[in-house]
Amino acid sequence: VCASYDQAGILIQTKVVHPKVAKSFLMSSWGQSIVDQYKSLSPFLDKKQTPSKTGREFFSHFTFSNYI
Repeated sequence: VCASYDQAGILIQTKVVHPKVAKSFLMSSWGQSIVDQYKSLSPFLDKKQTPSKTGREFFSHFTFSNYI
């Protein structure tokens, strides 16, 4: 889940997905799913995912708060 939303964040941040399209996705149930999964995965994101990075650092595009 983190990797999928991290990749979506990359596409949105780099504007591969047009900002208007991204906004409509984020305003849909898909956007609510991101919020729900982020809340559920917070303990996982706080743990180390690599020897030097936590999940929040490793999945930085999933945790990026200003998608648009």
